[in-house]
Amino acid sequence: MTYHSAVAFVEGLTKIQKGDYMLSRKKDRSLYLKRLRFLLAEIGNPHLAIPNFIHVGGTSGKGTTTMGIAHGLRAAGEQVGAYTSPHITTTVERFWVNGKLMSPRRYVELVEWLKPALMTCLKKSPYGLPSYFEIEFAMALEHFRRECVTWAVIEVGCGGEFDATNAIPSPRAAVITNIGLDHVELLGTTKREIAKTKAGIIKRGSHVFTSERSPAIRRILKARADEKHVPFTYVHGGNVELAEAVLNHTIHLPLRAKGPTLPGRFEILQTHPLVVLDVAHNPDKCTYLAAEWKRHKLPKPHVLFAASANKDHKNMLKPLLNIARSITFVPFASSDRTCANPTDLERIANRLKPSLKTSSFLTSDEGLDDLLSYKNQLSRPDPILITGSFFLAADLRPRWISEAEILHARNSFGSRITPVS
Repeated sequence: MTYHSAVAFVEGLTKIQKGDYMLSRKKDRSLYLKRLRFLLAEIGNPHLAIPNFIHVGGTSGKGTTTMGIAHGLRAAGEQVGAYTSPHITTTVERFWVNGKLMSPRRYVELVEWLKPALMTCLKKSPYGLPSYFEIEFAMALEHFRRECVTWAVIEVGCGGEFDATNAIPSPRAAVITNIGLDHVELLGTTKREIAKTKAGIIKRGSHVFTSERSPAIRRILKARADEKHVPFTYVHGGNVELAEAVLNHTIHLPLRAKGPTLPGRFEILQTHPLVVLDVAHNPDKCTYLAAEWKRHKLPKPHVLFAASANKDHKNMLKPLLNIARSITFVPFASSDRTCANPTDLERIANRLKPSLKTSSFLTSDEGLDDLLSYKNQLSRPDPILITGSFFLAADLRPRWISEAEILHARNSFGSRITPVS
């Protein structure tokens, strides 16, 4: 089995009929945890061999916070694993240990090793075959066990209480970055409902950290902390300050958290013309992205935008239209998820800001090629901002950093080693 055939095998398991991974919030979503716990028991409960966990949830910035904490712990000499999702270019980007992505060889080993347990789940589990996310997370835990990590920093996949990652034991720190409106069909239609779901990662024995600015939402998080009799800390600031507060508590050293070390977070792909990639995919993230663009005092960009069909397109576009010189809408091709119709997005933009130049293309490559060819005719071209979806990033980022380069370097930034930002 090769790396790519192993990836295809795991992805292909999603086609086997089972209980829906993304169940409505009105149904019993405890299925996720029961299904994963059955698998974990079959493979020897690798999570129980890991001494310390830090669990990171929230609506925005949880991936960046996860990696900031992981890098800080590594700088202190700890053996550290981190699990983040989704990946952009290649599956092993989800698994990080001591500064390196999982090797393709290890991924193949784990898939082969896991096959008998997956067959047992298929035959005997009352909850059915685990989902793609649950399988990948189980592989992460076994990878961490084999690498003898002493700290595992885990990013929540979606929500909190019923997310598969909540199968871990009580974490040393339960971190909730902030609460926004995203995945409302699953988590709730108000921030209060979503906060209650995300607070589900708070367990006895934890210390809760949050940088959520709303006092009303913080009260919901603190109520859960009080219920579990655990300390609660509000951190003024953003992702870096939050990560530093967690580090200072967990290892009692005044460490500085490293900045963004995940691809697609205000990532500069090239400088002439300037091309920035950001995976902002909900209104809060788009608002933050627009604010960051202004903070850096960059010229107005030509925005290349795609989004999943179930997103709040109007409120994603509003902040981006305020900084854009033009906006181009495209579909994405790298996922089975349904993407928004580019012409529908263009109509929304035209209603919101009729004076702004807009266009649509049938593929993301065509949209990007149009912007690059036009910009290259100018001596001082305006920047290009690619945003709206992880899946758009998956389409286009390989034009600058290939999967082969990432796999060879075992680093999401290939030969760059660290992101250019």
